[in-house]
Amino acid sequence: MPSTKQSISNKKASFRACIEWGITMRNSLFKRLLLSILVIVLALPIAACPSITPGSTTTTTSTTSTTTQPAIQACGGEKLPAVDEAAENPDFKEFRDQLLAAVRRKDVDFLKEHLDENIRGSFGSEGNGIDSFMQMWGLTTDPEKSKLWLELGEVMRLGGTFTDQTKTEFTAPYVYSNWPEKYDAFTYAAIIANNVNLRSAPNTNSSVVCRLNHNIVKLTSPAINKSGWNQVQTTSGTSGYILGTYVRSSVDYRARFKKEDDVWKMVFFIAGD
Repeated sequence: MPSTKQSISNKKASFRACIEWGITMRNSLFKRLLLSILVIVLALPIAACPSITPGSTTTTTSTTSTTTQPAIQACGGEKLPAVDEAAENPDFKEFRDQLLAAVRRKDVDFLKEHLDENIRGSFGSEGNGIDSFMQMWGLTTDPEKSKLWLELGEVMRLGGTFTDQTKTEFTAPYVYSNWPEKYDAFTYAAIIANNVNLRSAPNTNSSVVCRLNHNIVKLTSPAINKSGWNQVQTTSGTSGYILGTYVRSSVDYRARFKKEDDVWKMVFFIAGD
């Protein structure tokens, strides 16, 4: 079976034969015109398309250009790794699991049972003591709608550390208990997750500058917008925008639990400074 290369060679031979025949007949104007037509007809298939022999297969090679996107790098700067020491005291770990379950079902009775009689709920007079604390959080009037369940659940899910050697006093979350003193609590905050996109503009269509992994970041404003975008800067100087769900201030709500007479009690649940 003739190959494509042989077919093209045959066409070229025919083309040359036509030219030779035309030269021998050059005295005729008609023959010159005919020669021009033949040259065009024979030349076009050779230049513009492959020769196809009946029964043969033409293979077309397609070249696809692949652009490799550069890998997104991790953001530099100081970090605040997540810490949870609860398992170091199985008794406290069991209590915390029970408390989280009570938070999910909004169990006022369980919560009240584990409030210290002198619990602190604020830096003023409001919210201090069991009755005042319950009133401040709306637990005596409409407990289903109380914001305490959301805030306390978040605090308990963010780990924490024991603050004494006997492991009978636990402070949560780790963002508060492990916060480095060299960073002002009202100027800096913590990223509470890994692989958080730091974007070049406050929208999800903007480019990713780098990825944050439990970084400490500087805030452009003291109040964190938990439902929107926040402009931040890493301690290494890289700036961008992140969603508020991934950033937490060390002076946001925090809690301390202490074992008293074999019962774990919450001794404060407070925010601010």
